[in-house]
Amino acid sequence: MATSELVIGGMHCASCAQRVQRSLRAVPAVASAAVNLATERAYVSFDPTASSADELCEVVAAGGYAAQVAPATTSPRGRLARR
Repeated sequence: MATSELVIGGMHCASCAQRVQRSLRAVPAVASAAVNLATERAYVSFDPTASSADELCEVVAAGGYAAQVAPATTSPRGRLARR
């Protein structure tokens, strides 16, 4: 399993977040998806042999929302981390 953090744009309410979450969970390769309206982020665990983070962004975009893979950042300890 791989985990990706997606930046979601265009959500205005809890129903929007639920719609995005539902669309991600409908992808067969997705094991879990959680969308946070306040941070405009989605956290998705998926099978990387069956899908990619870019394909998940396309699924979100097909629902009318903007999505992109969150940029990698460096944590305070110097390790690469996803935010």
